[in-house]
Amino acid sequence: MFSFPYMSSFSVNAAERLVLSEPFYNEDGVITLNDREWYKVNYFEKDKPYLIAVVNDDGTESLLTNKADDSESCVWNYERRTNTTSTTAPHTALSSNFNYLMCYGNETDMKWSSYISSDSVWSYEDGFLCYYADNEKYYVTLDSESRTGLGCTSDIYLADKVNIYTHGQRLGVCITKQPVSEGYVIADSGYSAPSYSVEVSENVVVDSVSWYVDDEIFRTDSLDFTAYSLENQPVGVHQIKCLVEGHDAENTHYRETSASASFIITNGVMENSFITFSDLHEEFTMIGKAVETVMNENNGCIPSLIICTGDWVNGPSGDYDRVMEWYYPRLVSQFGGIDAVFVAGNHDNSSAAVKMSQNAVLGADKEFDNYNGVIFNGSSDEVFINGKSSKNSSDLIVYGLNFSSADEYTEGNWYYNYDRVISRVKSFLDETAKHYNGELIVFSAHSGLHAVGIQPESINPNSENVTQWGGGSAYNIDNSDKLAEILNSYAENYGMNILYLFGHNHSRKETEMFLTNGDTLVSTHSFDNRATVSDILKFTYAHSGYISNEIGCADGNFSFIKINGSSYSYDLMKAENGIIKHYDVDLKQTESADITVTSTAVSSKYDKVDSPHTADDFSVVLWLGLIVFVGMAWRLRRRNNN
Repeated sequence: MFSFPYMSSFSVNAAERLVLSEPFYNEDGVITLNDREWYKVNYFEKDKPYLIAVVNDDGTESLLTNKADDSESCVWNYERRTNTTSTTAPHTALSSNFNYLMCYGNETDMKWSSYISSDSVWSYEDGFLCYYADNEKYYVTLDSESRTGLGCTSDIYLADKVNIYTHGQRLGVCITKQPVSEGYVIADSGYSAPSYSVEVSENVVVDSVSWYVDDEIFRTDSLDFTAYSLENQPVGVHQIKCLVEGHDAENTHYRETSASASFIITNGVMENSFITFSDLHEEFTMIGKAVETVMNENNGCIPSLIICTGDWVNGPSGDYDRVMEWYYPRLVSQFGGIDAVFVAGNHDNSSAAVKMSQNAVLGADKEFDNYNGVIFNGSSDEVFINGKSSKNSSDLIVYGLNFSSADEYTEGNWYYNYDRVISRVKSFLDETAKHYNGELIVFSAHSGLHAVGIQPESINPNSENVTQWGGGSAYNIDNSDKLAEILNSYAENYGMNILYLFGHNHSRKETEMFLTNGDTLVSTHSFDNRATVSDILKFTYAHSGYISNEIGCADGNFSFIKINGSSYSYDLMKAENGIIKHYDVDLKQTESADITVTSTAVSSKYDKVDSPHTADDFSVVLWLGLIVFVGMAWRLRRRNNN
């Protein structure tokens, strides 16, 4: 235990607040302070307390504090903003006794507020306290010339080594591979007990491993686990996870719980069905709950596909590596072997979403850019070869619209419009129309088409109107009317079954809506001019559901869609509670397995929709005309002869 009256200042300026304790040695990476053990770790984690110890030249350490006579002032709280907009600058903070450590250029300072308008991120990397600001990386170093006694340098060789310590159920991060189910199993099929494994960093010596099945502990002391307790279990979704504890040669301590993996026991797979949801916001286990809810309502059967419609991330938009290394494994762990594809929200990374859908190898467009493209094609060879559950979805096509397809950053401002989407959507529908056979074409989009608060169905959970144009331009996308009109034209003129599903609006306190053929859609034409266009729908327009329970007014809802012969059903469901709303929509029936696309004119207030003609259409028409002419001439000649 330390005695803080012996704290000494490391700066010559008497006005400075930052001081160091007397030198000490830790005991196998453990410090005892105020009768609590603090463990040396390798990672800052949100909303946890830390001790920051500067390593002296002789190997001893000294705790950093901002008051010489208060032992609590050596405790630094690490904060990361998560409940923020996607365009908010990334920001973390280190604070002690309500004083925030900040970096400005080559100096540090203590402030009463952590507010900052640009990137400002603290991290701990390879023994150094690091600070990122405006794409620059700095290392903290002792500096007797600085007003606080700490300085910043971009040269790692000038930085001082630091150790950090914390306590609690989670210490350092060491798991490099998360557990995941190999696939769902059919009940009463005599399936073998499922096996799971995790991997940890090479430098970590594992002290213990505790595996849990539905929160019941099975201590195995092995990174591999066979869940015999799940043999011959009834239909349902089970959760498997493990707790790893260990240390390394430098006495860094690790205690990390893996992602929770779903194990699904089912009576079967429902054909042409899918779960879709938006705004998960890091509540990964809600996916498993949604799957189990669908099973409870459908005789223990699972959907054939899962569509994640954006915002798996909290706070500012995640970078590609972070999404692929951290979020992606946690999403996959919850699918339990059900095939899944992805659409990026405003908090997500679009490139990562594209890669995740392409990794599923279920007919995703190989040329899919960061904006929009096909992410699932149930009749593709790829589904036949690689699909598990989705082999049963031959009548589904899913077209993804990432939120980035609607946003544009120009001259320091964000603008939102569907301009870059329209030509690609038209090209997709043109190609689809050539060989359309009545499939349900799902447009999975994070952002919607309606004008918030102007659309009559835009209400809050109390059935009151939502504020008109709520959320600004990010929720009222310019030229939504153009995109809506194109979908309408193909639905009407080519008999296409189109379903547009979106999310995003939960933070505008808007409840889930459902509009279909014959209803009126009020779309945004120009947010700045507060201009809208109203059209009678020829397709179906609905929310995916806001499956989070913690962000905005999200209420744990998701959607389940299933084709049932000549119609499809749309169920808005609450995880763990069942169906909230149910709708049935008639499918438009096609007469041929290979529709001939004609030159039917498509009216548009703005852009004409190009007819999807092939190069051979003209010659076919010419021959038909010639045959008709010859026939008429022959009949006229016979009449004259008679």
